[in-house]
Amino acid sequence: MRFCLHYAIKSFLYCSLLININRLFFIIYNLGDFLIYDRFIVNVFQVLLHALRLDVSTISYILIFPVFIMVLLIFNLNKLYQNISNTYYYLITFIYSLIAIADAAIYSEWKTKLNVKALVYVQNPSEVFNSIETWRFLFLLFILFLIWILLVYIYKKINILKLTFNCKSIISKFKLGVFYFTSLIIITIGIRGGVGQIPISESAATFSDKNVINNATINPAWSLLKNYFVNKNYLTVNPFKTMSDQAAKEITDELNHVAKDTTIHILKTKKPDIIFILLESWSADCIYSLGADTIITPNFDKLTKEGILFNNFYANGNRSQQGIASLLTGFPALPITNICEHPAKYNGLPSLNKYLKKNGYSSSFIFGGDLDYGNIKSFIIHNGFDNIIQEDNFSKSIPRGKLGVHDEYMYNKAIEVINTSKSPSFNVIFTLSSHSPYDQPLQNVINYGDNEKKYVNSIYYADKSLSEFINNLKKRDLYDNKLIILMADHSHSTFKNHSFYSFEYHKIPLLIIGGAIKEEYKGIVVDRIASQIDVPVTILKQLRIKHDGFYWSKDLFNKYSPQFAFFEINSGLGWKNNKMEFVLDIQNNQFYLNNAIDSSVTKKTITQGKAYIQQLFSKFMEL
Repeated sequence: MRFCLHYAIKSFLYCSLLININRLFFIIYNLGDFLIYDRFIVNVFQVLLHALRLDVSTISYILIFPVFIMVLLIFNLNKLYQNISNTYYYLITFIYSLIAIADAAIYSEWKTKLNVKALVYVQNPSEVFNSIETWRFLFLLFILFLIWILLVYIYKKINILKLTFNCKSIISKFKLGVFYFTSLIIITIGIRGGVGQIPISESAATFSDKNVINNATINPAWSLLKNYFVNKNYLTVNPFKTMSDQAAKEITDELNHVAKDTTIHILKTKKPDIIFILLESWSADCIYSLGADTIITPNFDKLTKEGILFNNFYANGNRSQQGIASLLTGFPALPITNICEHPAKYNGLPSLNKYLKKNGYSSSFIFGGDLDYGNIKSFIIHNGFDNIIQEDNFSKSIPRGKLGVHDEYMYNKAIEVINTSKSPSFNVIFTLSSHSPYDQPLQNVINYGDNEKKYVNSIYYADKSLSEFINNLKKRDLYDNKLIILMADHSHSTFKNHSFYSFEYHKIPLLIIGGAIKEEYKGIVVDRIASQIDVPVTILKQLRIKHDGFYWSKDLFNKYSPQFAFFEINSGLGWKNNKMEFVLDIQNNQFYLNNAIDSSVTKKTITQGKAYIQQLFSKFMEL
């Protein structure tokens, strides 16, 4: 029994050490986010305290196997048990450290924990490698092996499995059997987080209004395991069902209903050439005309005088694939997964490009990087683009960064494509240089931005390149008949440090310019609440093309269109209308934001958001 107690204590302490060494790395790796807030030491101690229950649950999961095979000891198979257990602990140490380090790196970029959606990218390791600076990737790999070696050394030193006993007598076997079954009971209780009716959840470790603090507290392995089991059956079971399917459909139909199908026509030509510029990671925080405190995008701000600026516009998702899908199909970004990863479902969605093609438009998609990333190329091909340009189509002599060709050179290629496109044409240009690792060629100009200084400077460079592109269009007489739409694919964390669970974080630019716009509409600002999915119908209405297939999309120039915006948070949604905004984790029944302007409409608005995400996921499952 003495061995058993020593074994249990040492195992628990070792697993605690495994978890907290990796937690310490998370804090150090994301130190910039921690230091934004006061009381750093106090915050760290609070993290350790509030993490305890989820950590105990995680340790209980880890101990299932070594305790379960303890039956070998009853038969005196001590050496076999020791070899199996040691191998298991070495493996668990590596796997847990890998998960924890990936969690720290993903939080640094996405401001979310490692989840099922992120695991999709592991299917293509080259995508992961190319999305991160080489030195950073090698550094994380080095840290992984360093932590593993350190923990294995500690494991050997504390000598968890020093088996110096024999279990031959009936009494010894009985005592070991009692310990065995008692351990299984304790582990079961530990996994559940206690003997209460409700099992433990992330709420047990959520105590702060600071995203980074909660993410450091919530055990990454526990969170990933829970996220997997909750979402692995999402193709057959809707994880966001909170009401009957009929009720969800009726509410969503009402939300998308337009009382009068009319619009304001802003174009002076019936079939303009359309240029859509998808701006990588542009946050409204970087744009003075959208409320930024400083001027980071001076050229974009000048362009607002030439067109129509939407100052209450939001991204539906957090990844490029989601922004592209919202643009081309008007289908909202999905929690848990993204539509680009499901080619079998493409046919169930409308396609803006195919609608335009039926009306005589030629088309091109231009990108300076590799469109295999996130299965975007498959999605673009399905959408019927005549001409697809990516990194392989650029001369090897053209300067490029780790992810591909810098924006200025990509725009030069775009000028060539646009100049030779059959009119009317639809050209989608997807920028690159403001994506991590931000290795744009311009020397840093902006000396502020805190932990996002590289990002801010990449936006400055992207803005400069955009201006040169627009000026080149004008010089070559390619501007007059153009409808040019500038929109970010998604937002990004900035020096303002908005919570990921806020609409401020997800606010992005939408600007419509071009020689095809009537003079009276240049320089106006539209204050409608809207999001990326509303762009396809807005374009089609201006071209007087029927848009019956775009159920989720609304016309931004129709005053009768309902005003609301939606974004996904993997386990729930953000929802905003002109009376209220909220962010709700449906799977854990937790509000991150509930900002009711009129308390009488709170319940109705929350029900609308729940119905919307339930119906959205139901439609996805049906595709």
